[in-house]
Amino acid sequence: MTLAPEITERIQAVETHLATLDPILHEFCMRRGYTFRSLVGVWPRRGAWRREEVDRCFDLTMDLTVPELMGRGFSPDMPWSLYVTASTRPPDVTSARILTADVFRRLPFSSLRERLAADLDAGLATLQTFTPEAINERGQILGHAA
Repeated sequence: MTLAPEITERIQAVETHLATLDPILHEFCMRRGYTFRSLVGVWPRRGAWRREEVDRCFDLTMDLTVPELMGRGFSPDMPWSLYVTASTRPPDVTSARILTADVFRRLPFSSLRERLAADLDAGLATLQTFTPEAINERGQILGHAA
């Protein structure tokens, strides 16, 4: 799929601004043993993950529709959300359970730099409560058994 040049420029502007938060995410990952994830493409976002008995993930993503992103591009008031997810996949089944929580919803980009480090730590505290038992009890089933 080829996008019009003006849409590509709008998406690139989002990615350029989002990249300014990468040092905060990298520092968190190094300190907490997570792997940094940068997803660019048509929908720029960031994340971190750690695979253990419980797979734990952070997802920082825009709270816009695709037409909104393509129509307006970056702005300091662009809303972003941070989610945490934890999942288990028993070895003998083809489905997984996933438990998700909001760390924050619809915060303007302009406020992220000052609070992201603390919000990542708050998200980690939430993730640490997502034990295999909690995930199996409250998690949504994904996969063939869903």
